[in-house]
Amino acid sequence: MAPRTPLTGVVLLVRSAEYGAAVRQYDSVMAALPMRVRGNSMLPTLVEGDWVMVVPGSEVATGDIAVIDYAGTRVVHRVISRRRLVESGDGPGVARAFRLEQVVGRVVAVSRQGSTLDLTTARARIGGRLRARRSQVRLAVGRLGRISTGARGGRQAQVTL
Repeated sequence: MAPRTPLTGVVLLVRSAEYGAAVRQYDSVMAALPMRVRGNSMLPTLVEGDWVMVVPGSEVATGDIAVIDYAGTRVVHRVISRRRLVESGDGPGVARAFRLEQVVGRVVAVSRQGSTLDLTTARARIGGRLRARRSQVRLAVGRLGRISTGARGGRQAQVTL
């Protein structure tokens, strides 16, 4: 098990009554980093203003929601192919290739208006894989667009501390 290092953001989150439930679910709280979502590319899964708990340096799998760093911009998207290293938002948009070293971490929980969704449960992981499969099919039939390796326009979901 990796050593736990205290993060200032986690301390702030623990002290906040609104988001305390998200933190209490995990015994490795000191390894999780809270981030706030901006943008709408992950609708309906994530909405602007949601808090996500990110485990830095985590291994990602197909269906996981990951925070990926693109030249200083941290984007939160679903991994639609771990084998080909492709990510996309849950809403309409373009798939984009990424490198493993760009992965900041994996989202393990979402907190919205006082309620928390644990993304590590079997049900949530199956749902994530189904959403990834839907994006793969949309990509195959051309409704999602091509796999992009560059910047794209639009209001993609980003995270901030």
